[in-house]
Amino acid sequence: MDVLPDAPLLVVDAFSADEEIWSAIRRQRKFPTKVIRIEKGKDHCGFFLWGDNLKFLPEIVEHAKPDAVDLDAYGVPFAQMQLLRDLRYSGMVFATAILSKIASLPNAMLRDLEISDAMIRDGSRLITYQFYDLILEWLNKNGATDIRAIRKEDSLRKMYLSYRLN
Repeated sequence: MDVLPDAPLLVVDAFSADEEIWSAIRRQRKFPTKVIRIEKGKDHCGFFLWGDNLKFLPEIVEHAKPDAVDLDAYGVPFAQMQLLRDLRYSGMVFATAILSKIASLPNAMLRDLEISDAMIRDGSRLITYQFYDLILEWLNKNGATDIRAIRKEDSLRKMYLSYRLN
């Protein structure tokens, strides 16, 4: 929570589920925290925008001007990270990146890093082992600042990120 400003906060929770994380954060903060929730699944509690966050994010970023966007997805939320970059979003981004046992990083991210299709096809195991460094390289290459990344020592396949786009 030390990356959150000591001020009121507007957050877009793009993979909201039941909003457990931001509910807990809201209880601990001294400042008001409003959350715009987006969720694809219909079986969640509370009020949220139902549908594809890639369709909602452009309007929300342009009109609501959120202080932070939370991309806590199962998988690597590359399409959303790329969209925020392309929209020239200015603010904090929180993301969770998880590789499954059969999936590598998104090919589009690897191509952005100038990794050839042959290397993507033939080096998927090597790419998985370098997953942490490759995501950090992509963020640095795409204008992210104040990057913080946490990877559990026992997990080569999961990391938590916070970074700023300006």
